[in-house]
Amino acid sequence: MTKRDKLIAIRGKVIDKVYKQRWEEAWFFPEYKQIRGVRGFLGTDRVFFVSINPSFGTFPSSPDIFYYRNLKRQGFGNAHLTDFFKVKCKNKNFKELLRNKSLVQESQQILKEEIEALSPKLIVGVGVSYADFFRKILRGYDIPFRSIPHYAPQFNNNDKKKQFRRKLREIRKFYSNL
Repeated sequence: MTKRDKLIAIRGKVIDKVYKQRWEEAWFFPEYKQIRGVRGFLGTDRVFFVSINPSFGTFPSSPDIFYYRNLKRQGFGNAHLTDFFKVKCKNKNFKELLRNKSLVQESQQILKEEIEALSPKLIVGVGVSYADFFRKILRGYDIPFRSIPHYAPQFNNNDKKKQFRRKLREIRKFYSNL
């Protein structure tokens, strides 16, 4: 089974559990045809970009395009883009996800399957405020972890976009040296 096939199987399993069984909306980073070469969830390079959860925004938003363009510019087009929680959630309800121990365990198991499918050399947390959470979740793995600022509009202005680009360049250099 190829890495891509493994990811497709994981995605199918999540859709069955989250959407079909629980009637909750699941979401995965897609390919975006206007920015060719960014594979999203089906990226198979040995670097993961892990966000905390999908929002209820509409893809592709201008922040999504900013994110994809910058990933491509830095050579991360085939990086694996994923969310820890696969369930779409409004910001006001997010803390409920974190308190739901069975959902956290389920999400850890899914991330473990993604890690086993691709054997990443680096995991990058998207959103500095969740870096400690991700470090705790990834404890026990011998995989370097770094974090970058989030690209979403509530975290973005021109200064933060520059900071995001700078951090992504730092990630590229670090990854190249692994």
